Amino acid sequence: MDLENKLINIINTENKKNPLTDVQMAKFLGVARESITNLRKELNIANSRQRRYPYLKVATSTILKKIKTLQYLSLLENYWLKDLMFQEELLKKY
Repeated sequence: MDLENKLINIINTENKKNPLTDVQMAKFLGVARESITNLRKELNIANSRQRRYPYLKVATSTILKKIKTLQYLSLLENYWLKDLMFQEELLKKY
């Protein structure tokens, strides 16, 4: 198997949420990092940060949605508590 196929195989089987860097792939394959970088660029394969980006975007989006949901629930809870306190005040007056 030539270096090109090995590189493609490694990238296809790597953890997509934590892709390997050129240094890590070079060490694994026993070649210079520059060789991996040049070959990766020739094959139009993004670097590890660019390959990780779509997964980070999804994870960040999910976290933000959870935060918004929690904030919304917190607002509802505060509103409900204030409403409950207002009702208790009314009952005390009448």
